[in-house]
Amino acid sequence: MNKQRLQELVREILPDVALDQEAQGMHFDLYSKEYNIGIDIWTILEHTYAALIKYNYPQGKEEDLFCSEHFDEAKQIENGHQEKAKQAIEKGIMLYSFWESELDDVKQQEIMLEMIASRIGKFEKRLNARDCEVKEISATECKRFLEENHWQGNVNSKAKIALIHKTEGIVALQCYAIVRNIGWNLKRTVFRRRYQVRGGISKMFKYFIKTYDPEQVIDYTDIREFPLKHFHDKMGFNPNSEVCKPCCYFADIKTGKIVNRETCRKGNMGLIWDDNLTWCQNRVNNGLYKAWDSGKLVNVWKKNSTDISIE
Repeated sequence: MNKQRLQELVREILPDVALDQEAQGMHFDLYSKEYNIGIDIWTILEHTYAALIKYNYPQGKEEDLFCSEHFDEAKQIENGHQEKAKQAIEKGIMLYSFWESELDDVKQQEIMLEMIASRIGKFEKRLNARDCEVKEISATECKRFLEENHWQGNVNSKAKIALIHKTEGIVALQCYAIVRNIGWNLKRTVFRRRYQVRGGISKMFKYFIKTYDPEQVIDYTDIREFPLKHFHDKMGFNPNSEVCKPCCYFADIKTGKIVNRETCRKGNMGLIWDDNLTWCQNRVNNGLYKAWDSGKLVNVWKKNSTDISIE
């Protein structure tokens, strides 16, 4: 999806959104002055190592880029997304960033628009958590709700805690998983599109704490979603969040998709492999280039270190 098409879609909720704008010393593909929201589209040919094709990259190892005249450009591709996201947070600008391929799907477009709409208080329905029952749901119900309401879709989880309204059905969901050497990880907090459930976050989290009695809970929030501090404050997470370094993925220049590292191994995806070449050279010969996101905000809740009431 190009910027012009995205502008047409976003105008539904941000009427003043304009292309290629400057705000507080930062450039955005789209920007709404009224709501102080910026939107960037990451294209493979500009935001991944594919941008270095013009330098006949790579002849050997990717590390060679950092010993060459292309060091600054390579480093900008690796860290640029996170640096811009952190700068936007510091300036109070709500920045949303999407890979171009993420917006090719109509459902993804709808979820993206409604995610932004909810951040600026544009809801179709407003409910109270006290009018909802909190209970755990099946993997099938969880998958269906996430695919309908979260832009990253389904996730594997052990505890699937939902708020169920007597007439509206499932209106909110939290998913928790146990991660080795870490413990409990909050994987998703999702509300039905265009629904606000007042008190919903606290009600689901209190149920989880009371039922599973964890020593700690860690949440890795994608900075691309413009994390809101009060979200974690409501659940009693630590006030000092850490930002972990950007995650590395791979961009498939043939399909335009972003794929994970496991997908790019020998024998996967029907890759053509030459054992006389390095892994890096084989990957690039198959049109797979390194790409980075903005990193994640790490928040931690610890037992007996918060004022949250679970009664």
